[in-house]
Amino acid sequence: MPPNPPKSSVLCHRLITAPNTSSNNQKNNMMIKKQQEQRAPIPEAVARYHTRGVGPNKCCSAVTQEIAAPVSTVWSVVRRFDNPQAYKHFVKSCHVIVGDGDVGTLREVQVISGLPANSSTERLDVLDDESHVISFSMVGGDHRLSNYKSVTTLHPSPSGNGGTVVVESYVVDVPPGNTKEDTCNFVDTIVRCNLQSLAQIAENLARRNNKSSSACPKIGDGNPINVTSLVFELCGIVCFRVKTYKLRFNATALLERLRNKRLVYVGDSLNRNQWVSMVCLIESAVPAEHKSMHTNGSLTTFKATEYNATVEFYWAPLLVESNSDHPVNHRIPKRIVRVQQLKNMPGIGVMQTFLFSILIFGGEDVKMPRVYEMALKTWSDWLEVHVNPNNTKLFFVSMSPTHQSAEEWGETNGENCYGETEQIKVEGYWGNSSDLKMMRVVENVIGELKTRGLDVQMLNITQLSQYRKEGHPSIYRKQCDVLTEEQLTNPSSFADCIHWCLPGVPDVWNELLYAYIFQ
Repeated sequence: MPPNPPKSSVLCHRLITAPNTSSNNQKNNMMIKKQQEQRAPIPEAVARYHTRGVGPNKCCSAVTQEIAAPVSTVWSVVRRFDNPQAYKHFVKSCHVIVGDGDVGTLREVQVISGLPANSSTERLDVLDDESHVISFSMVGGDHRLSNYKSVTTLHPSPSGNGGTVVVESYVVDVPPGNTKEDTCNFVDTIVRCNLQSLAQIAENLARRNNKSSSACPKIGDGNPINVTSLVFELCGIVCFRVKTYKLRFNATALLERLRNKRLVYVGDSLNRNQWVSMVCLIESAVPAEHKSMHTNGSLTTFKATEYNATVEFYWAPLLVESNSDHPVNHRIPKRIVRVQQLKNMPGIGVMQTFLFSILIFGGEDVKMPRVYEMALKTWSDWLEVHVNPNNTKLFFVSMSPTHQSAEEWGETNGENCYGETEQIKVEGYWGNSSDLKMMRVVENVIGELKTRGLDVQMLNITQLSQYRKEGHPSIYRKQCDVLTEEQLTNPSSFADCIHWCLPGVPDVWNELLYAYIFQ
């Protein structure tokens, strides 16, 4: 990647019909039209994939996109026939119904509302990893694009800047009542949007890959969010490709504020999610020789030796003692707690609630709010005895919402965050996963602590995270168990709609924490 790669640009090239010179062949030879001088020339070896015979009542066109990322990076996104929604905004979900990704594989694509289509059955016709060519045909579904066939090719940019030129061409029947011009304009718009999205995703991915391999260190093989693979990288980029506002975050300034101090996250896998985010936000400001990562039982510590500062995570999923306290073997079907005994903690920094609806206590089902109140009472008593408010800041992070019931935001009953690519846009949206009774319990306990001279700052991330149904890892995460054939045919059944992609929503939580620290 060059230090100053060129910005992406989109050039649309309409295919034109050559004169019909054969009385025996009613098809017209379609060639790419020569256009602006600034357009990068298409090599002959590539152009042949976009040259096809086209009969009457058909139209074809091509769109090119120059991307400031290597061909290998762009191809890693494009070749995923099972995951077109990675960069195609108009695809809501995709399920492979026949095949395993080889030529001949069939996929069922659901289209977002607002388009003159509901679904499409598509067949993979070509997948050439050496020449970087992928082609598919629409063979069924509820749409108006009959006999649609698409070919996408990738080749290195002729400018020699390490970039990629993507060419996507198509041929399709002109629907009754439409003109060729109207049909091409409609399809061109969709293809152009897809390629612009592809450019953004691939360029972000290239920037991440271009960093030092130590840019964000591997943080424990047991962390389901930190899967250092291409799948995880795609998850991080795809899930957070939406434009968001930016708060000020200065990693060096935060490290300076943490000099000779500890920032400790205590809690469950969602706290670990936020801790990984914080480590990735600050570690790039620390030279490789001045940082380290080590784990000792339930405690994992990132240390910036130059500042004598640590950012730590302590596994205490229920805060009080429980049968799920083991840092690795904690997948317990029935969780039992000792609400009057706090788990031994090395220090307090940021704490968070745990996500469950019923706690199994003493062999009997107990409604959560009461047990939660008892546990927080034990926690608050511990704080009052063990924490010096003169040299310790305390934060409690509110509930992190889940998106496991798509009917809550008006989608198909029985679905979840799988295939979601956009935020919820209904102002004030509140899902059923976030229990207001539980949040009021926290507020009451924190309020009582304040009367006892201990100030705990509530970091309320619930409402802002409610909108981010597209921000979860979904199926793009490390699976703890081998997936069954039944699960593989129904990806939503194993989609993770609880944790969050990184970069992503937890970065915003930490930006809010950053603002509180500097108040």
